[in-house]
Amino acid sequence: MRAPVQPILGQAELLRRRKNGGAVRDSSSSGNQQEIEQLDIIIRNAKRLLRLEQNMLDMTKIENKSLKLDKESFNLIEEIRNVIKDFSNELLKEKIQLVLTSSQKEPIFVNADKVRISEVISNLLGNAIKFTSKEGGRKER
Repeated sequence: MRAPVQPILGQAELLRRRKNGGAVRDSSSSGNQQEIEQLDIIIRNAKRLLRLEQNMLDMTKIENKSLKLDKESFNLIEEIRNVIKDFSNELLKEKIQLVLTSSQKEPIFVNADKVRISEVISNLLGNAIKFTSKEGGRKER
């Protein structure tokens, strides 16, 4: 699983660096900024694929009760925004508008396993999209 993801990730990161640091540095270029954001989505999701592969390996550690969490300090609001960006195409396709509102002016830093938290947020958002109709109500299944 790792073999096909590594080149995708490497090429996307290379292209991202070129776009960000190359000759096209005009910040008013919304096309360039949109391409950078799309590359960021590709990179985040390629990294998620690598983490999924690692999660499969972690299953044995869970069963053996030897799994250790990789705790770090990170901004929870920023991570939520990144996950929302990852779902932007799906939200557009389903014609669902998602608005993140917060009266919090300062970042919210937490000390937790960032990867696991991102997975939880992704699962919640994915399920919310899956079970929300275009009219804003609940989809009947």
